[in-house]
Amino acid sequence: MNQANHDISFLHDFYKRMKKNQVLMMYEGEFSQDVTKSVLSMTENSFSANNVDETVKKKVYNIMMEALQNICKHEFKQLEQDLPNSESLFMISSTEKNFHIITGNAIEKKIIETIKGKIDKVNSLDQEGLKLLYKEARLGSTISSVGGAGLGFIDIARKSGNKIEYHFAPLTETIFYYTQLVTVTK
Repeated sequence: MNQANHDISFLHDFYKRMKKNQVLMMYEGEFSQDVTKSVLSMTENSFSANNVDETVKKKVYNIMMEALQNICKHEFKQLEQDLPNSESLFMISSTEKNFHIITGNAIEKKIIETIKGKIDKVNSLDQEGLKLLYKEARLGSTISSVGGAGLGFIDIARKSGNKIEYHFAPLTETIFYYTQLVTVTK
């Protein structure tokens, strides 16, 4: 066995940590429609193998689809600079009571306030308020330059029944890493 300068001593600890946090799937890298389809398919197969309740499975699947599409549409593509710790990320974990859908990707600073405003608005509403906002948004929707009608966060909040958690960490003066956590009760 070749041990050419590879320190793999962390692997068992990494495995134990992932198992303890019940990480079902994790993908880091560039996202495309093909990657999104593969991630959705693998998760669906995992849910079927583990007899996840059909209603919960549909909620998680729909939220995943929205979150992954958001990464595809909004991830910042580094053209000239290689930013450390800026790869897009998708992860799903499970606890006894919940599924956690975690995404992360680099975005431009100029869209942070728009994202925060949308999430804060949906987080301030109860289910009835979300239902009304969804109807209002559908009636007045136009397709944006990135292909969406602005219903994603509303749909995520409606289906999860929980608040969307988020964080922005600066990578440079103009690029931030956006992390989102959505919890779905089993």
